Amino acid sequence: MGNFAYPSYPPWAGGLVLAVSLTTADAARAIPPSGPPSQEKGRPNAVPCSTGLANLLYEEAAALRDRGNAVIKEGRVHEALRLWLAAWEKQPGDGALACDIGRAAFMTGDPVAAARWLTRCANLLPNAETPDEMLSRRAEAMDLAVARARIAELQIETEPGTSLSVDGIKVGESPFSEPIFVKPGEHRIEAQKGALRAIAFTSSKAGETRRIDLPLEPQEPRRIERPTLAPMPMKPTADLGASQAVRREAPPPPQREFVWWPIAAGAALASMAFTTGAVLRVWADQSDAGAQALQETLHNQTPMKSCGKELWWHAMCDAQLRFFEKRDAYSTVSTTLFIVGGMATAGALSFATYEMGRVRVAPTFAGITGSYQW
Repeated sequence: MGNFAYPSYPPWAGGLVLAVSLTTADAARAIPPSGPPSQEKGRPNAVPCSTGLANLLYEEAAALRDRGNAVIKEGRVHEALRLWLAAWEKQPGDGALACDIGRAAFMTGDPVAAARWLTRCANLLPNAETPDEMLSRRAEAMDLAVARARIAELQIETEPGTSLSVDGIKVGESPFSEPIFVKPGEHRIEAQKGALRAIAFTSSKAGETRRIDLPLEPQEPRRIERPTLAPMPMKPTADLGASQAVRREAPPPPQREFVWWPIAAGAALASMAFTTGAVLRVWADQSDAGAQALQETLHNQTPMKSCGKELWWHAMCDAQLRFFEKRDAYSTVSTTLFIVGGMATAGALSFATYEMGRVRVAPTFAGITGSYQW
């Protein structure tokens, strides 16, 4: 492959450059030859053409790769990458195909995938022998260096056979044959081997290689708390036999009787207060009438004088004063009793309203039934 266009260029420009590089390095290894895998140069891990199934997979992979080579020349990098990945599924271990996938991934702006595939490319391909192969190796090494400068590598030490996942994505089992590349930032690492488990968090920077020792520890079984229900009371029934039982319905809520005595007490107090107040009011009016009668009698006997400084010694003035005192006393007590009666009435009505609000009345086949709410 020739020189490589970086993601800052338009996609069609990068595809054109990659297409030109593929054409230049066609004789080296970019475009797969037409022979079976066992005859290809530079593909030590290719599957030998020993069965009809292997020939079929090889032909399908070659067709997909040819289509990828065609569309990359038109600048359709994403489509070429998809076709090459499908070819890898049918023919894994092809170093030349890994190189093409890595450089296409780099063009799409995915440095993690580019570093993974270009590293696989360098591990699978043999040493360069021709100038074209040397040019391709140099371009691929440059792309790999740029991609690794933008990402981080995790080197995780743990027990062999441990399943490892990074940020919820499974990356394989230890020992790992390939580096683990991640984007810079915070990462969650989980390792599990049977009942042993370990979780670690790490922060990585671009261009950094971070070593992580992840010892496994026994995982405590999770206890599931299940609510226990109290057994329902059982009662034997004659219809089902003594050995069988049916569940008894839950008892209804306790019924509370209507509280009537505060209402009766309030009504009685109000009645007594109003009655006594009315009687005292009548007595107050009678006392006032008696005082007025004495005043008229005294005025008729002494027209120019009244009870005061002039007639304070008069017996009728003394009787009139006693009438006024009784009137005032009866009037004060009567007013007080009216106020007490009104308060007792209001209290009884309020309590009756509260009690009636707690009673629920519902019609049934047996008649109207009521229940009291606590």
